[in-house]
Amino acid sequence: MLLQTSPSLKWQHVYGANLASGVFKDETAQARDVLEWARKTGRDARIYTFGLNSERDVAFFSLGTYELVRNPSLPSFVMMKPEDQRKGAAYRIDDILASDFLAFTPVSDNSLRTSMLARAAVPDISQENLLFQSWLSTLSENDGVRFVSETQKIRVLALEDCGKFVVSVNKLVAEHFWSTSFQEMNPVHSSWTEHELSEWAALSSPAVNNVRFGDTFLLHALSYRRAEDKLRVRVWWQPTQQNLRRGWIFFIYALDHSGKAVTNTGVPLGCIREAQSDRPIRLSVTTIDDAPYKHITQLAVGFFSPPGTVLKADKGLRDWGNSRLIVPLNETRQSGPLTSTVNVKNVKDDANITNAVERSPLAP
Repeated sequence: MLLQTSPSLKWQHVYGANLASGVFKDETAQARDVLEWARKTGRDARIYTFGLNSERDVAFFSLGTYELVRNPSLPSFVMMKPEDQRKGAAYRIDDILASDFLAFTPVSDNSLRTSMLARAAVPDISQENLLFQSWLSTLSENDGVRFVSETQKIRVLALEDCGKFVVSVNKLVAEHFWSTSFQEMNPVHSSWTEHELSEWAALSSPAVNNVRFGDTFLLHALSYRRAEDKLRVRVWWQPTQQNLRRGWIFFIYALDHSGKAVTNTGVPLGCIREAQSDRPIRLSVTTIDDAPYKHITQLAVGFFSPPGTVLKADKGLRDWGNSRLIVPLNETRQSGPLTSTVNVKNVKDDANITNAVERSPLAP
């Protein structure tokens, strides 16, 4: 390795050496800017990444991993990305809207960028990567983002105006034909009227109906379906307050017959997109890999906001001081397709709910 001026991080790891001091100082400075934002706001920063896969990306996100280990009680930053094998690989718009920052390799070649944006079909995740990177390279403040920094391989944007950003991303989605996986994870019919939901509920018998969580959310309905070793969950919810702050999560614990959590998932509610006055109910969808957990018999769900706000349900079977609503899984009560999520660490008791639901794991 000493014959190389800049040996790869992989080889340095293999030989237990660290010769990269100063090589990635720009990326480290980028990461420290995001870390400073997290410390000032008092919560973990969520960075959604688009197709990043280089040593410089490792240097950037290693700082977040290091800070989580060194100072677990202090805010750091966590990475969100589409390549999640538990849920299938595809971009989830709600996950993107739940992020604070967007990180990607800009497409500087104007002809390549124009060619990608002109393509009608987006058949798989590799094409999604190129399309999103091309699209992100064109965004400005008019699209609801703010330029933060740029290094050799990484541009960072801050998601600042949710309304403008939603208009821009919806336009992108409408202009292309997407894979089945993308369509399942981003349902077109994501805003509902009460009449539409009541008609659907009359035919589908959802597992949960009209549970209020504090004075902040109404959980109109929850349904689930087991298919192909996946437990697919759909949640219809509505904010009951105006101008909610960002960062709310709908958490789902999968429990065994003894009530022990075997896995859990957090569904980010994004920047709580402005609901249409005539279609105020939102649909969020997620999928849990059921294969390793055939003994899942119930779900425990609720609403959480970092750093430590957990709302109480007003009715139903509950535990943890009414902060978790218990949903028994009845195999005869199942209903149709869904998707969108951030994974969280397993927990053993309610004392750990804040850290477990707030932080999604960093990718290796």
